[in-house]
Amino acid sequence: MWLRLAGSAASEGYGPFTFLYGLAFALSLVLVGLLAYIAWCAFSLQYRLDKENLTLRYAGVRQVIPLSSIESIYAPGQKIDGALIKVRWRGLAGMLPGFLAGSGVSPQLGKVLAAATVPANAQVFVVTHDLAFGLSPERPLAFIDELNTRLAAVHDAIPDPESTNRPHTMLGRVLTLGAGLWSDRLARLLLLGGLLVCTLFFGYMSLIYNGLPNILPLHWNSQGQIDRVGDPQELLRLPVIALGIWLMNTILAALVRQRERAATLFLLAGAVAVPFVFAAATLSIVLLTT
Repeated sequence: MWLRLAGSAASEGYGPFTFLYGLAFALSLVLVGLLAYIAWCAFSLQYRLDKENLTLRYAGVRQVIPLSSIESIYAPGQKIDGALIKVRWRGLAGMLPGFLAGSGVSPQLGKVLAAATVPANAQVFVVTHDLAFGLSPERPLAFIDELNTRLAAVHDAIPDPESTNRPHTMLGRVLTLGAGLWSDRLARLLLLGGLLVCTLFFGYMSLIYNGLPNILPLHWNSQGQIDRVGDPQELLRLPVIALGIWLMNTILAALVRQRERAATLFLLAGAVAVPFVFAAATLSIVLLTT
């Protein structure tokens, strides 16, 4: 894809095919990043037992399950009311071979959250009051025996009034920033809206760029007289600057979200407005030139 992009840029300059190859190259980088993250999750998947908790770890995520919250455990292939445990997974969960992470609904267990490397019929299910967890320990039966031993010790112990009895999720700092921004619906719409406007801006420039004259008027004084001219490459910098502002505002919005949501929305709104302003300025120059 990179070779096609370079070849198109060399042959036609910045035109529609160069834009499409560039867009495909950017999407391929996103896909590679997602696949790398999934591989990181799969190869870093661990289950740890201590005196109080069962902890699921993968990548920068930790699912902490207090032993006192566990109500039942089901071994791989174990039946409930004569039927095998079935799960209807949501989204992309269950579609990638070798790694199953995500949520679903089971007619026998209710809500299910899996972090496993095997399908549902080979998972160990740890059931709490609100949620069931699907696991894939290397030695399932030995894992279940150890877990039952720890559960017996917890039930015999005096409960700690300060300890929480509900499973909870802990994220690394980078994941916390990204997840917090993405979980806010309005922030997510502004984030995607700004990126869409930048993409359309680049697409528009690809359609008109090769038809522009060698010299363009770029600025007018208060009397409406041209006081600055330049070549089309200077006009092409506007979508690049707009994309850079979108990226910078997105990073700043993620950093300030925990302290001030209004500032987050203001930054993301600016990331939408700036490409619009730059696109309007570009359109005015093109119309006056042609």
